[in-house]
Amino acid sequence: MTRFAARLATFGCALLPPRRRPVAIVDAEAADDLLPYVRDGAATIVDLRRSHLNAWVLARTLLRGRRSMLDYAAAYLRTVKPSVVLTMIDTTPLFYRLKERWPSATYISVQNGWRAHEFVRDLHADGGGPLVADRVLCFGEAAAGLYREHIDAEPVVIGSLRNNAAPQSAPDAGRRTIALISTLRDKVDLDSSMVGYEGEPLVRYREVFDRRLTLATWVAEFCSSADLHLRVVGKDRDSSRERGFYTDILGPEGDRWSFAARRGPYSSYEEVSRARIVVSTSSTLGYEALARGIRTAFFMLDAELPGRFGDRFGWPLPLGDDGALWANHLDRRAVDGILGRLHAMDDVEWATVLRDWVPRLIDHDPGNTRLRAMLGSLGVGRL
Repeated sequence: MTRFAARLATFGCALLPPRRRPVAIVDAEAADDLLPYVRDGAATIVDLRRSHLNAWVLARTLLRGRRSMLDYAAAYLRTVKPSVVLTMIDTTPLFYRLKERWPSATYISVQNGWRAHEFVRDLHADGGGPLVADRVLCFGEAAAGLYREHIDAEPVVIGSLRNNAAPQSAPDAGRRTIALISTLRDKVDLDSSMVGYEGEPLVRYREVFDRRLTLATWVAEFCSSADLHLRVVGKDRDSSRERGFYTDILGPEGDRWSFAARRGPYSSYEEVSRARIVVSTSSTLGYEALARGIRTAFFMLDAELPGRFGDRFGWPLPLGDDGALWANHLDRRAVDGILGRLHAMDDVEWATVLRDWVPRLIDHDPGNTRLRAMLGSLGVGRL
C-alpha cells in the first residue's frame, strides 16, 4: 500500500487521510462560491479532478474493489464524516447518489446556472436509480418545479448565489446604455455542430454565431435611433477573438458602441447594472439582470432550432413564443418592438412587469441571507 500511495503521489495526490470536517464541498469547481458562507476551518473540498485525488482515500477505495468516482467520493465522506455536504454542481447525478452511501449528513445542492433540457439529460446520464438530496437551492418557482420532478429533495428558492453576492449598484435614472450579453464562446470551432438534446448535430456554430451577430446589428441600429450607447458585455477575459466578431460587423469602437471584456467574477454584473436595458440570448446573466430589476429583453434564438424546446424563454414554464419581454425567434420587428416598449416604459409600468415575472423565474436575495440562515441553523454557517 505504501508503494501504491507513493506512485499516486507522483500525480500530485495527497498521501495523508483528509481530516474530519463538519462540511464537505463536492467538488472543487465553484467551491469558492460557497466557502464565504461556511465557518472558518469547517470545510473540506472533495476534489474530483484526477490529478488532485487523495492517495490515501483512493488506495482504500481500490483495495476494496471499488473503481468509480462515486465510490471514491463516498469513501472520502466516510473518512471526513461531515454533517453537511454541499455542491455547486447541481446537474451531476454523482452528488445525488451520495446520500445512500453516507446518510448521516444533510445534502444541499445549489443551482449555478439557468437550466435547459440538457439538465434532464445530464441528471439521468448514468442510468442509475433515484436521485436524492435534502434540499436544492434554486433560482425561482420554475426551477423548483423542475428539480422537484427529477430529484427527491425539497426545492428552496434563493435566487442566484453569485448574483446575490455581486455588489448592487445604485439606480441611475439617466442611464443611456443598452448592454448586450455576448454568448460567442472564444474557443468554439465554427465548423463544428451544435447538437440537439439526443446528441444529433443540428447546425454549424458558424450559423449560430451569425444569427447572434445579426441580432447585435439590429440592437446597434435601435441604439442609434434612440440615442443610446451599445455596450457589448464579453463572455471571456480579454478575448481578442470575441471582440473581433463584433468589430467586424459594427465597425471600430467609439461613441456608438464599445466592448467590455470580462475582468473578474463580478465585472459582468457591474456592466449590466449600469445599463438602461439588457439584451440576452440565453445567458444566465440575463435572468440575473431581471432579478436585479433591470429592464431585460430576451431573444432566445436557439429555440428555433429543431427540437431545442428547452431553449425557450422561461422553460419549463409553458409560455408562448412572444411576450412582453421576449421572442423565441430572430425577427427584426420583435427586436424593435420589445426594445422600444422597454425604453418607453415608466418605472411604475416596469415594476408591474417585474411583479408578474420575477417570482416565477428568479428571485433576488442580496447578501444571500437565506443561505446564511440555513447554514447557521445547521451549525456550520459563518458568524
